[in-house]
Amino acid sequence: MVELTHSVPEWLHRWSARVVQTLGLRVAGIDVFSRLPITDAVAEDNLVIIEVNSNPNLAGIYKNEGVEQAVAVWKKILLKFFKSN
Repeated sequence: MVELTHSVPEWLHRWSARVVQTLGLRVAGIDVFSRLPITDAVAEDNLVIIEVNSNPNLAGIYKNEGVEQAVAVWKKILLKFFKSN
């Protein structure tokens, strides 16, 4: 892992959602190479998908940020899909 960011541009959210929807997934980890740093000015044509994980293990976040951050990400995912109303 070269870069980990906690906020991404809106275009990247839309792009990621299209990738996940195209593959018919609800949750995914998308590994990419980028020719440029991820900013508002970078277009999706600068991204190359390396792999899409349908069951992301968050090992990169765990190794770089720690167990608390990895648990926080999974908690957000689980609450979104399994929270009872």
